[in-house]
Amino acid sequence: MTLEIRPLERGDWEAAAELLARRHAAELRSEPLLPERYAAPDEALSLIAALLESPATTGVVAIRDGEAAGFLAGSMRTPSPLSMGAKFVRSRAAIVPYDGHALGDRDNGELYRELYAALSEPWVANGYFSHYIEVSPLDVTAAEAFMSLGFGRQTTLAARRVAEPVPGESPADLDILRAGPSELETVMRFVGLVAAHHAASPSFLPYLREPDRQIESATEEWLNDWASAHLIARRGGEPIGMFSLRPPGFVPLLAKPEGAIYLEDGAVAPGARRGGVGLALLREAMQWAEDAGFSTCLLHFLSGNLAGARFWQANGFWPLVHTLARHVDERIAWAHG
Repeated sequence: MTLEIRPLERGDWEAAAELLARRHAAELRSEPLLPERYAAPDEALSLIAALLESPATTGVVAIRDGEAAGFLAGSMRTPSPLSMGAKFVRSRAAIVPYDGHALGDRDNGELYRELYAALSEPWVANGYFSHYIEVSPLDVTAAEAFMSLGFGRQTTLAARRVAEPVPGESPADLDILRAGPSELETVMRFVGLVAAHHAASPSFLPYLREPDRQIESATEEWLNDWASAHLIARRGGEPIGMFSLRPPGFVPLLAKPEGAIYLEDGAVAPGARRGGVGLALLREAMQWAEDAGFSTCLLHFLSGNLAGARFWQANGFWPLVHTLARHVDERIAWAHG
């Protein structure tokens, strides 16, 4: 048996789509929330085409005895420090998205290692030192393969059925109302509280201020959009917590359930924590989502956000996608023999 790893070309797209559709069909058997349509190769091909038509995307394919055995494709990105995405993705990053990889033999993690070795070499040669890959929690082979190469889990996309009850009862002295456009300043205060929490140990996510203007502009737009909701909890008229919901944005199509809403920010003021405020906001948020016709709620949480990860997973959210990250030592640009 011979194995060749070479650049992924236009003539390989259909074979890559077939591999991706087979991977998705296998994951669907354990995770029925995933969209069924991409188990069809023709639908998977639309994802492959959208990814590989970008000039910033490169890919490699493994050919064994004339047949495609696996592929890996990722995009080189240089997010502006003024953008919202700059908080989560370093500058000069290479990202393998959720639809950017598949194996014919799902147990052959060694092939993922070989594909990454071929794909990442030109990334590093061109100064793209931060690498990310999105994998299914069900794909232990992929996780093991990339973790063996120095990747670690950074964020998790999680899902919750909206109709699932939230346990407990809301505190009697709590008022939860939907914010209007005039409450932008209050909403932004809680957005800042989330950023400050993420900057604390052990998440250590930099609290960048450059994206503030873009975040405020987007928030103002969402406050005027009836498809979104910012729910503010008040005690004695004082805002002490906020949950915000909007249509899904940074969610891969391959993992986006039908009828999904996205929980953008969830925050409770430090002095009001551990008193049921978060549960009350979650209960109200799920009721709003159900009344609006949504069936699933999505959110991302940082792996290093200990309190957040515990809260979301204890209250019905389960992982759909893990983002793994690796940062290559920049000294390799000159220290290579």
